Amino acid sequence: MALEEFDLDYAIADRVVALADLSLRVETVVRLTGGDNSAVFEVRSGDGRAVVVKVYTDFFYWKMEKEIFVYDLLRQHCSAAPVPAILAADDSKTLVTQNVLVMTKLEGDHALSILDQLDEERLAQINRQIGTILRVLHQVGFEEFGYVGTRGVVQPHQTNLHYMRTQFDKKLDEFDELGGDADLRRGVERHVAERKELLAGCARPSFCHNDCHYGNVLSSRRGAAGGSRGSSTLRTCSRETRCSTWRRRTATRAVAAR
Repeated sequence: MALEEFDLDYAIADRVVALADLSLRVETVVRLTGGDNSAVFEVRSGDGRAVVVKVYTDFFYWKMEKEIFVYDLLRQHCSAAPVPAILAADDSKTLVTQNVLVMTKLEGDHALSILDQLDEERLAQINRQIGTILRVLHQVGFEEFGYVGTRGVVQPHQTNLHYMRTQFDKKLDEFDELGGDADLRRGVERHVAERKELLAGCARPSFCHNDCHYGNVLSSRRGAAGGSRGSSTLRTCSRETRCSTWRRRTATRAVAAR
């Protein structure tokens, strides 16, 4: 089922939020922006309480379990960063035909939606606080490098260099399959080989958000970064890494960069 066509009606919303709190009575349901892997809704009750309901695509059904793992990890080891609490999760497909998650709603508006209202000082304040949140995330460590799945690192690698070589090979093979230029591939391979020390220098895998752009950042009315939305693009990296990938096509991985 294409989730852009999914409609969380009031009757279904009542049953879903009842998984978290039987006293909640739905008054409004608003579809939120974003959610490439899921349909995301704000559900508000008559007494003003609000929760977020996420309904996952059939193809990415497993991302619900991963999101639970990631948020639990951050709540244990990253108390300085704003992290939503998971209130309920259901994979029975009895309420809806997809996996569904209920979580607390973080305060704020998408920074992207208010950019034209911000002066340079307020925008700089948001950027500084985004950096602070990323630094806090980087303090969460892992034992091995690799893709972070529903239980931890999948197909782990002992060094960042070995993992990144594997990733480059994989992506360049996909580039070939899509008809990519052979000379360009060889150029990329040479460029990476000549700079492998940048990848070898990462001795400790650390957690890193790889999609912390304005569309995924919440801002309070004071102009401060209030939280980051989404976990599918979190990765592990070196503490010194400055994350600059802005697209939602990547996932949780171990990387190093300077």
